[in-house]
Amino acid sequence: MLQFEETDQTVVAAIRSALESRSPIKTQILNRSKDGRRYWLDLEIRPVFDAGGALEGFLAIETDVSEIMNAKAHAREAEAATLAQGEFLANMSHELRTPMNGVIGMLNLLMKTGLDAEQTLRASVALSSAQNLLVVLNDVLDFSKIESGQVSLETIAFRPGPLIEEVGLLLSHRAEEKDLRLHWTVARDVPTWVSGDPTRIRQVLINLVGNAIKFTDYGNVAIDVSYGALGDESQLRFEVRDTGIGLSKDAHDKIFKRFVQADATTTRRFGGTGLGLVISKNLVHLMGGEIGVRSAPGSGSTFWFSVNAPLAEAANAKDGVVSGEPIFARPLRILVADDHPVNRMIVQMFLGPGGHDVTLVVDGAQAVEAMVHKMFDVVLMDIQMPVMDGLTATQQIRAMAQPQCNVPIIALTANAMPGDRERYLAAGMNDCITKPIDQEAFLETLERVSRTGNSHVLR
Repeated sequence: MLQFEETDQTVVAAIRSALESRSPIKTQILNRSKDGRRYWLDLEIRPVFDAGGALEGFLAIETDVSEIMNAKAHAREAEAATLAQGEFLANMSHELRTPMNGVIGMLNLLMKTGLDAEQTLRASVALSSAQNLLVVLNDVLDFSKIESGQVSLETIAFRPGPLIEEVGLLLSHRAEEKDLRLHWTVARDVPTWVSGDPTRIRQVLINLVGNAIKFTDYGNVAIDVSYGALGDESQLRFEVRDTGIGLSKDAHDKIFKRFVQADATTTRRFGGTGLGLVISKNLVHLMGGEIGVRSAPGSGSTFWFSVNAPLAEAANAKDGVVSGEPIFARPLRILVADDHPVNRMIVQMFLGPGGHDVTLVVDGAQAVEAMVHKMFDVVLMDIQMPVMDGLTATQQIRAMAQPQCNVPIIALTANAMPGDRERYLAAGMNDCITKPIDQEAFLETLERVSRTGNSHVLR
């Protein structure tokens, strides 16, 4: 009477077997009530014997555990949905970044050829558009990672001063294009070294300063950095002030909500996804801080945020700042494994001016085979390839005899999800470069890894 098509018949059979053998049993079973409601029972049945050992009957204790089982089912469904979303995001990141690598890489190379003024203008407009598209792509992917709880933070020692200078120099050309003055000030009490996630702090700063420049037609944009205690925490505090259009009181909370800008005219005039500030807000909260704004229409805006940043020792530091044009002591023998022809072409063009000896293969199996017949100074290894993927190829190279097993291997990948870099390093790779490839960072990483790995190259 209680069973229906979803009742597990193996559980029913186990209960019947226990009754026939006069044995106790504890189990869970899904049944259905007369009104059609599905419910779970936590069921314990014990035989009852008289003084002479004869069976008198059975004692059954039934507890309705439907809420608990339904909650577990919902949790499993949510976990499965999160995993599916993560896989989708990883695939989308890869599929979008791969063609963007071709577009941005080729335009950068084109800009370095002998173009006339008109051609330079057209190429620079195309490059700027591609870079803006990459910003939108990164916003969407970052927002999706935040929504699915896949954002991870690192904690390293860094210097706030150089970080602010880097952001200022990076965005100064945007300010110059609008004839704006961009300046920054680091208070004397800001420590030389603090601990935190400089990459995420830089991301929030670039968003706020970029917005300040975008919404300011004349005047200036200023960045102020200070340091102080908030309760038991030591925090870095950043303020980005502008003389732009300002915000109404109603817009103060609205702009930190997803897909929202101050009003429809803002979207039409300035564009944007409406995701930058909500991403910044979530990142700041993950770093133990707060974010807010002070503004009025026509009076400019001051966006501020704080993050936890305890004092750190310089010995543990990683600045992560690219330091000029790398110098190779001699041309390198470089193996490039990538299944995409445009990616191979871009890498080869990036390496061409250095006179490097470049061998191109299209999958991991060919990379392993090439290592058998020739010694290389460094391997640039794509991750997702047919026949054999980059991680498997890396593991096979690491299993070779000396000296091949020690060749430095750099991941060259469009995968940019949390944990990807750590996974590649754990597989035996020395470093990771994410597509679209920045030529300067690419060459700097190549020089550094080849110099410190199994290679005779010196700075």
